[in-house]
Amino acid sequence: MKNSKYLGYSILGLLILTSCQSNSPAEEAISNLIEITEKQFVTDQMQVGMVEEKVFDNLVKCNGYVVPLPEGKATLSVPISGVVKSIAVQNGQMVRPGQLIFEIAGNELIDIQREYAEIAVTYKRLKSEYDRVNSLYTQEVIAEKDFRLVENEYFSSLAMYKGLRMKIERIHLSADRIENGDFYASYPVHSPLGGTITNLNVNLGSFVTSGLVLAEVIDTRRMQIQLSVFINDSKKIEKGQTVRLKDAGMNEFQSAVIHSVGIDVKDDTKTVSCYATLTDPLVSRLIVNQYLECEIVTSADTVSAIPTEAILRSESGSYVLKVDKTEGGTYGLSKTEVTTGRQYNGYTELLSGAPSSEILTRGVYNIVL
Repeated sequence: MKNSKYLGYSILGLLILTSCQSNSPAEEAISNLIEITEKQFVTDQMQVGMVEEKVFDNLVKCNGYVVPLPEGKATLSVPISGVVKSIAVQNGQMVRPGQLIFEIAGNELIDIQREYAEIAVTYKRLKSEYDRVNSLYTQEVIAEKDFRLVENEYFSSLAMYKGLRMKIERIHLSADRIENGDFYASYPVHSPLGGTITNLNVNLGSFVTSGLVLAEVIDTRRMQIQLSVFINDSKKIEKGQTVRLKDAGMNEFQSAVIHSVGIDVKDDTKTVSCYATLTDPLVSRLIVNQYLECEIVTSADTVSAIPTEAILRSESGSYVLKVDKTEGGTYGLSKTEVTTGRQYNGYTELLSGAPSSEILTRGVYNIVL
């Protein structure tokens, strides 16, 4: 009986010992969890969530500049030399199409009017003679050689008359008035398009020659973006791709669309020039030659991603905090290693290790590990 009693105590002790040994791994696993109270969760504005499927754009980043379209910029010069008699505008002034910009006077203007008036008289005389001789030649009254002589003189004067008349009309003067001997003291220079006056670099009394740039007019409604893309990246660029752009003063990106891809490489920068058309209504905020940070969307992928702030980074790798339990208002979190990829719009791509359960997505760096 006594031996049986001792045997019972031994078995009971063995059972207790076995029970304690079997529970120790579970206790150890629980002790490795990071516990967050509900109060701390609310105070630190923490959030939990699942790994999401996000669309990530593949981007080519480049520099860009605002430049006018070919039809959005006009260079003002003079067709014939002269002296600046008046200046009707100043730099930065808005002008409409056809508005007077300069008046030019000088001896060359007088000479071309005198020459035109003289050739007009000669032309009219020779035309009358040609009509008379042509009628006689048709009736076989005069010889062909006599007719041809008059004909050559007439067509030569006609060419000179028309050429000078075109020059007169090009400077917006009335050829008929000059034919009547009423000469102009100056001729006007008008703006060929509406826009803003820039690079006005002449003064009253300046002598200007044909081809000299006196000023420029830029229409800010007709702008484009010139993009400098490195050679390797240029192979990814195609017409119709979206461009996002901004400068230091912009809070948000503006949009443009690629309309032209260059085929030549600049020797100094080893870049290819591509051009994009602006599609946003904020064009008026852009300035010619303004520098912009640009990114071209070449393609898009759907990937597994989480908010970038949900990732803990250290020398040993990248981790997320997985929610292993929620009991009695307490969260039990554990570190899970992940492999990360691209970052885009506040999210980071997960290449491997993405948990299938909830993770802490906000407030991660408020936790002391």
